[in-house]
Amino acid sequence: MAKFTVPSIDGFQVAFNFSRAPFHMRLLARTPYFDRYLYAKAVNLGFGELWPLKNGLLVSDDLKSAGWIIHEAPKSDYERWLEGSLSLLGRSRHRKIQTALRRDRVLKVAGHIHFRFQLIPTFAFTYYGRQQLVAKNVHKMNGTYSLYKKALKKELTPEEVSSFFISQ
Repeated sequence: MAKFTVPSIDGFQVAFNFSRAPFHMRLLARTPYFDRYLYAKAVNLGFGELWPLKNGLLVSDDLKSAGWIIHEAPKSDYERWLEGSLSLLGRSRHRKIQTALRRDRVLKVAGHIHFRFQLIPTFAFTYYGRQQLVAKNVHKMNGTYSLYKKALKKELTPEEVSSFFISQ
């Protein structure tokens, strides 16, 4: 099996949605070396998505027949919020960000030495792992991590998430 190369299509964003995939595929997506051979299978099973950056963009039919899910509209605010590229902060969230930066960010060693957790690196060895790590860190810093976890588990609908931020 050859290494998979992601097609470069002008005006489209390529995304792989392994959160809907079976457990063994999610495990392989986070395993170095094996992850590069998983993307072709993910596209065939319908976990590869093409998102247009603006309305009205067309792609060829051979991508549809290959198994890509091709969306007709750009990502909504909810989808952008889930991936961590859009911050939805209410007034009460600002206070939570300040307290999160002061609390639980310092590791005391030998009484006097302090390390900031931001300086201790976290590693992700695969493309999917890096995407998940970035989204997790963005939501932790925004104070929306508990909402993010509920939204990933499908406990919250997009309307509930957007109404939460509008009411703040």
